[in-house]
Amino acid sequence: MPSPDATATTGAADFFARHETLLSRASAEITARGYWSAYPESPSRSVYGDGAAEAGEAAFEARARRG
Repeated sequence: MPSPDATATTGAADFFARHETLLSRASAEITARGYWSAYPESPSRSVYGDGAAEAGEAAFEARARRG
């Protein structure tokens, strides 16, 4: 049986391998002192029109119920 430290190290390595692209992008923006988000912006009425925020929330809730 592997030691707890070995398991934690493997888990961390797997995490970083799975999210390497995302982490690299975030790191580059931090270095450049720029802005970047892994998540899309909140739908603004002035940009996306009336009902966009409500439609986004409904889509989120429908997806969350699916599990």
